[in-house]
Amino acid sequence: MPLSRRFQALTACAAAFILALTALAAPLIPEKASLPPPIRSLRNIKQLRIEIGQLPEAFRSAGMAADKIKDDWTTKLRDAGFEIVQSEEAPKLSLSAFIVLDDDVPDARGYVFYVALDQNVQVARLDNEALPLPTYTDFIVGVESETSMDAEIQSGVAKLLDNFTNRCAMASAEQ
Repeated sequence: MPLSRRFQALTACAAAFILALTALAAPLIPEKASLPPPIRSLRNIKQLRIEIGQLPEAFRSAGMAADKIKDDWTTKLRDAGFEIVQSEEAPKLSLSAFIVLDDDVPDARGYVFYVALDQNVQVARLDNEALPLPTYTDFIVGVESETSMDAEIQSGVAKLLDNFTNRCAMASAEQ
């Protein structure tokens, strides 16, 4: 076999070998991606208890007192198929909020709205002791003018609950 013919055959064999190796190393059909653990932890939740933490005065000014938020969330969560209970055994959905003022920027408001779902989780290295731990969290952080803060509070609280219910549905749909 002439040298150029031999070179072509060797090149073809090397290419076939590399192609076969690549096919074995990376499947042609990727596995279905699973949801991240915090979202998976929401799968098949049926009951919830709601806790609204101490809220800044700006929430009351925006018409979003703790009792109103709890009532709104209770209605929306029931409409989404959750049973709202008082049992300490049920996962706890909580809302916290912080607003920060800066004397150097008197019209600006920095804020954090934070939602957490605490569930009893068994910790293997503690002999499977069940501890109430946050398995899901979500937050909104921003800076707004004083005049737009009311609208931001209302939309932020609604968005956090929408995110939670949508992610619960997504997790429960993935079986």
